[in-house]
Amino acid sequence: VGHLHDDGTLTVSASTMVGCPLKCSFCSMGNVTSRPLSSGQIVGQILAVSANCQPIALREVRFDVSGDPMFNWSAVEEAIRQLSPEFSRPRVLVCSAMPTSKFYSDVFKLGRELENLDFQASVHASSDTDRAFRFVEDRILSIAQIDAIGKDWLMATGRRCSFNYALNGRNSGWKDAIRLYRSLPIWAWTVQLTPTYVSNPSRAIAEKGLMA
Repeated sequence: VGHLHDDGTLTVSASTMVGCPLKCSFCSMGNVTSRPLSSGQIVGQILAVSANCQPIALREVRFDVSGDPMFNWSAVEEAIRQLSPEFSRPRVLVCSAMPTSKFYSDVFKLGRELENLDFQASVHASSDTDRAFRFVEDRILSIAQIDAIGKDWLMATGRRCSFNYALNGRNSGWKDAIRLYRSLPIWAWTVQLTPTYVSNPSRAIAEKGLMA
């Protein structure tokens, strides 16, 4: 997927899997049988979009479409390494819903090597209970665990981690803002706010038996 900015530069969003093992309430990819893409398939998407948009300069490569990159990190890391010699200047952003994974330390290591690599957590809720409404999958990290990873990223790279927060009527009050301010402090984190994109916010609640 390519996005052309007003300044004429291009952002490419790449998939890391077909489907996704996470069943997020805001994403239909959880309804698709998941399988990982190879590093060559991941790189091929980015090169194809970039080639079709020449001579537009590439601003950013994002891993944020289909599949959480932490479920296929080995292929994602190899894809980033393959792309680095050709795309050394554009920002590379790894976006994750933060499932449990043994690969976060590998992300930190790669971040130390590549100054243009950034990491973003899709938090979308200010408490673990509300996060469970968004993410059906039980293997997601708590906000405290996410904060620890963000601080480890900062120590490893010298760059702040970012988190994406999708605003809706459920999660946009002052209590939510204060809770996030305390849980994900601004000295370690930057925040990106987006409009809500939850198509069926009750689905995750129903599937986990958490109906109020």
